Amino acid sequence: MEVSRFFLAVAVIALFVNGCTSTAHHVSDVQSSPNSFGLLPGEHEVISRSDGMHKELSENGVLLAADNELQTYLDTLLFSLLSAEERQANIYHIYLTRLPDFNAFAIANGNIYLNIGLAAGLKSPEQLAFVMAHEIEHINRRHSYKTYYDTKQSLELASTLDILLLGTKLSYLGAYSSLASTSREFELDADTQALARLQRAGYATCLGPSALMRIKEVMPASNNADSTFASHPHIDLRIEELSAYYRTDCSNDKNQKEFKKIRQKIFALAIESMLHSDLPLMAQRTLSYAPDLLPGWKAHQLAALLHFQLAQQPIAAGKEKAAWQGRDFTDEDAAPYQSAVEENSVIAITEAKAALALNPNEAQLYKTLGTVTYYSEPVEAIAAFQNYLALKPKSRDAKYVRYQIEKLMKTKEVL
Repeated sequence: MEVSRFFLAVAVIALFVNGCTSTAHHVSDVQSSPNSFGLLPGEHEVISRSDGMHKELSENGVLLAADNELQTYLDTLLFSLLSAEERQANIYHIYLTRLPDFNAFAIANGNIYLNIGLAAGLKSPEQLAFVMAHEIEHINRRHSYKTYYDTKQSLELASTLDILLLGTKLSYLGAYSSLASTSREFELDADTQALARLQRAGYATCLGPSALMRIKEVMPASNNADSTFASHPHIDLRIEELSAYYRTDCSNDKNQKEFKKIRQKIFALAIESMLHSDLPLMAQRTLSYAPDLLPGWKAHQLAALLHFQLAQQPIAAGKEKAAWQGRDFTDEDAAPYQSAVEENSVIAITEAKAALALNPNEAQLYKTLGTVTYYSEPVEAIAAFQNYLALKPKSRDAKYVRYQIEKLMKTKEVL
């Protein structure tokens, strides 16, 4: 199952496996101390459901198994944001998901999840620290708990999906992982408290708000709102609320080298996740902002695949464009991509060949060339696939590649 759709399904499971029986919780003055974690009336149930959700995410491959260096970096950054009391409580954990959306979210058991699209797209450690700090504040202030019991009686199925999730509004509106529907007050509160947390931890607070500006830059539709996310503040409002902390001359390069190394580990995987989720425009924009994070041949390969996808799925690209702009899809949205099908096909082939010129011993590049020439140049596609098999005769997809060669051999262009 595609991870984005699975994520939505898991949210339903996490919420409805056990019905909640308590109906009278007034939590306007919930303590934020981690020492009271799990001790509030009915909180254990919300935490238990969150544990179940995490298990489902793990068992179904939504979570990314980070290597030791990457996980250590994330853990260390999270640890640096916690007070001594919070560290002792040991309830906060950070995970990376395979979801491509520019988003992060937290659940009531103390787990924080960074989507790979967000982790790869942010530009500084301070931006990443701001996102983590924001999610910590959601957890500490029991925003999930409050939302659950304050709104339980009036929720319909669609909005009930939002109860457990504490998502930061960091993605375009069509993304499944932006399920959290916490109130405007909660979001703005988490933003301002996150800055205070950054300051206590010794980070440059003037760089924290730039995380929201980065979201706006990469994901234009985060400026829009519809009924699904009506409780989230407009991204411009959030930026305005934090504007006093932002300065254009603010910089902090001491941790950039290590942060860049971490981004390099996941950047290609993030682009591939976007393409797998049929989000070529997101992939194109993300890649264009940081091509230096990848070896030249890899940047060319990913460019080939995204242009091939644009050529093959112009309507899907139009729908993605409409989603970015927060409106319904029309034929006019797809028109530019439909008229550019041939151009994108040519660009895809050019990029694939450029990748091979830089790294002729990389087997995957021959498969990429075979893929992008499949419909327009079947003879060249066959040769590329054969070169791939010569280098990787026992690969997992060798059988599939041989099948594609057999299909191409029967086309009239080859016969």
